[in-house]
Amino acid sequence: MKIIPWAVGILLFVHGATLGLTDDEAYYWVLAQTPALGYAYHPPAVAWSIAFFQKTLGWLFGLGSPALVRLPAAVFSALSVALAMRWLKGLGGAELSKRGAFIFISFAGIFGASWMIVPDLPLIFGWMLLFVATWEYLQKENTSRAHLGCMFVGAALLLLSKYSGVLAIGSAGLAVLLRARGSKRILGALSLVLGSSVALALILIWNAQHEWASILYQLRERHGGGGFSSIRYLRFWAVQLLLVGLPALIFSVSFVRNSLQSWRQQYLLLWMAPAFLVFCIQPAWSDFKLHWALVVWIPVFLEFAYRYGKGEWVRLARFQMAYALVLVSITVLLSHVQLFESRDPRIDVSNDMYGWDKLRVYLAENEELRNLPVLASRYQTASQAAFSLSPQRGGLNNVSLVPRDLKQKDEWPQLTNVVENEGPNWPKLLTRSLYVGDNRYNAGPEFPGAQCERIATLETYRKSLAKQILVWDCRP
Repeated sequence: MKIIPWAVGILLFVHGATLGLTDDEAYYWVLAQTPALGYAYHPPAVAWSIAFFQKTLGWLFGLGSPALVRLPAAVFSALSVALAMRWLKGLGGAELSKRGAFIFISFAGIFGASWMIVPDLPLIFGWMLLFVATWEYLQKENTSRAHLGCMFVGAALLLLSKYSGVLAIGSAGLAVLLRARGSKRILGALSLVLGSSVALALILIWNAQHEWASILYQLRERHGGGGFSSIRYLRFWAVQLLLVGLPALIFSVSFVRNSLQSWRQQYLLLWMAPAFLVFCIQPAWSDFKLHWALVVWIPVFLEFAYRYGKGEWVRLARFQMAYALVLVSITVLLSHVQLFESRDPRIDVSNDMYGWDKLRVYLAENEELRNLPVLASRYQTASQAAFSLSPQRGGLNNVSLVPRDLKQKDEWPQLTNVVENEGPNWPKLLTRSLYVGDNRYNAGPEFPGAQCERIATLETYRKSLAKQILVWDCRP
């Protein structure tokens, strides 16, 4: 049985090691170079995890290794599967756990892309840790320090991964209040409060030092405005159909309809309902990202796994596993093979994983340019440039984001001898520098008074043009 989580982790790691980083992954790598209590867009868990593996295994992989950056993603995913199997084993033994694991893994929206390191992976691991620890704590007659400790860690990790982790902490707290009695209730609630408080303290300290920028970004920009749109809402459900699978959505209807029949089902509903009310309603009024609602469906897959493990819903389960296999295979194939051509670089995001290595080669071959500062005005291009050049320059040395605002200020080197200031407006250039963009973010530099000349267009082809790296030579 233990081989299943190992197999999941190894397969994800091997696949991720063969591809370059996406723009956001490169950015999380940049954040990991300066571990902090918080960052511009997310709490610090994803950057901390990369920094930990870089510190412990950097000697083996070296700088600029996608395998090392993505290793925590494979670890988080494997541990999440192991926790799901532990929960299933507690309900029906090893054989049920083994059968059910294949349904849990058939959640293609998660496991089809969990080779990429994103904040959702420590979030999902924290969710699973808190879910299983709280369930086992409530099932046992005696108070368990191990379970209380895991509840503490799970609550802290959830909030340190994404602010939305508070929804799962609320679910755990409600389960404790409803099910536990006496000192068991008090200790369970206290572990959740303490774990949340530790994480919240770190988050508030960072935000207080950065004009509450990260919290305000989530409240104002991430989920704000837009007005009701039936077309956007239909698009949201079409995305859920693709990522979750029709069989699982069909099963979810039956699950919700009969969810009050046992404590197991009630417990699962407690964890599903808050996330559903936020992430499955919000898209009607504001824009959404594809992965935001995935956490809603984890309880559905856990119940689906349990029921299939008991020999129920067999045909629908087999349909779900077949669908997931097809979808994951297509996803893997598209990562390695460009199947269609498009002039719009936003259409095929897998192209972002190709071409940036050419920047390092280009500068290595041009002695005059090799040691010049490298600047970019988008975090995506600055991050990819920094990661590409890290083996050559030993990290973030002389690569930075300019201009940038207060919430991003501490994430990048302050090149005081290169630019007059960091922003938020375009600063005066003080010394000769290179500026980089790509075919997605292709706007040129706007340093006041500087003379900038495009000196290189580095192209990478798959079936057609996949990536252009644009390089400008700028002089004060």
